[in-house]
Amino acid sequence: MAAVNLPKRVRIGYRSYRVVEWPEHEARAAGRYGETDRLSHVIRIQVRGVPVNQAAETLLHEIMHCIYEGQGVHQGDDEERTVSAVSIGLASAMVSNPDVFAWIAKRIRPL
Repeated sequence: MAAVNLPKRVRIGYRSYRVVEWPEHEARAAGRYGETDRLSHVIRIQVRGVPVNQAAETLLHEIMHCIYEGQGVHQGDDEERTVSAVSIGLASAMVSNPDVFAWIAKRIRPL
C-alpha cells in the first residue's frame, strides 16, 4: 500500500486537533481504525494495513465525533436538532479546513 500522508491538524470550532498515525497493532488491539482523545486534542488514525479510502473515511468519522461533542449534541436530542447542530458544525469545519476535506475527498473514492 502507498504511504498515506495524513493532514497534520484539523480545526473543529475553537479547538485544534493534531492528527497522527495510530500504530496498526494499537488500533487492532482497540478494535477500531481511529479514535479521538478530546482531553489532549489528538485524533489517531490507522493508515498501515488498511486501504487509503478506509483511512480517509475514518478521519471523517473522527471529525464527526468532534463536531457532535463540540456542538453540544446529546443522546436523546430530537433528529432535527441533531441534524442542524451537526450540519452547522460540519459546514464550519469544511470552511476552516478546506485542505483536510480535499484530502478526504481525493482518497474516499472506492479503489
